[in-house]
Amino acid sequence: MFLLRLERGISRFSNLLGMLSAVLFILLLFNVFYDVLMRYVFNDVSIAMQELEWHLYAAIFLIGIPYGIQNGGHVRVDLIYENLSIKGKAWIDLFGCLFFYCHLLCLWLITEPSFLTKRFY
Repeated sequence: MFLLRLERGISRFSNLLGMLSAVLFILLLFNVFYDVLMRYVFNDVSIAMQELEWHLYAAIFLIGIPYGIQNGGHVRVDLIYENLSIKGKAWIDLFGCLFFYCHLLCLWLITEPSFLTKRFY
């Protein structure tokens, strides 16, 4: 019973993050429109708005990942995946996520200590 409630809570949180990502995408759309309008019509460039584009894009990408994984919207090669059973698809999804996250964890463990020593010493 606890695991079912936990799964529903995580699912709701993932849906909330998906909605937040959609709102941020709309803000990014207006930001790019404003930036292009100011640059080509009024010949005025705002570095802050260009930086905001990158920050919004990064936030959309990072916040939207759980929603994409939950709804199967993430990128994968469907050469083998299409013909598998639901259980086989679940195993490939699990292996893919663990394989990807293990590499990120190793990269972080390798680079982070050297970054901290350079920063504070």
